[in-house]
This record gives sequence, C-alpha cells and structure tokens, in this order.
Amino acid sequence: MTLRIAPTHDIREALFELEAKGEIIVQRVPENHVDVTTKYGRTKKIPIDHTWHHKSCGQCGHIPGYTTPILWLHRQFNLDYLDPTDQTSCTGWNYYASATSNAAAQAAVMVRNFAAAHETGTSR
Repeated sequence: MTLRIAPTHDIREALFELEAKGEIIVQRVPENHVDVTTKYGRTKKIPIDHTWHHKSCGQCGHIPGYTTPILWLHRQFNLDYLDPTDQTSCTGWNYYASATSNAAAQAAVMVRNFAAAHETGTSR
C-alpha cells in the first residue's frame, strides 16, 4: 500500500517574493508547453521545446538506457533539446542505497539543475 500525502501549501508565492527581493531567479515556463493536471489537481506546465537534459550519477550510471528513450522521443517529434555531456548533480542515493536523500540535499540538487539549465538558456 502506498501512502500519498497531498501537498499542504503552494510555495510559489514565497518564491516570487524572493525573486522580487533579487535573491533568486524564477524561471518561467516558455509559451511552447503542454498543460498537465497533477494527481492533486494542480496544473503543471511542461515545456516541449528547447529543453535541457539533466544528468545524474543515479540515472546515467545505475539505470542503463534511461536517457535513450527520452532523447529518442525528442528526435521523433523533432523537438529541440540540449544533451550536455557532463553530469550535473548527485545526491548520493546510490552510494547510500536509500533510494532517496534528505530534503535539503534534494533542494540543493534542484537548485543546481535549474541553475545549469538557466546557464545554457534552456528549460528544465
């Protein structure tokens, strides 16, 4: 049995406040996107063009073939994407064999990935 707990609040307002203070950059989803309803009823915008493929030790080193279908689909639908050659993040989840990492580590990885995508001018 899987326990699913709905999010208790939406943090976007807090992010926009930090952006207004100049503390962070909030990357906006480009016009060319698809709207998808999440399991909790929120709308998520998924960019479909000029995307950036994040690489981690877990997916690239321990899940053989993970990137192949993602990049194949981009090519099949003639979607522009950036496939950097370098790994951009690591949470240590494979090393520690926990399948997850702590919230602070996950947040740090997310920030690094968004920053790396921003540096290349692509969407995550």
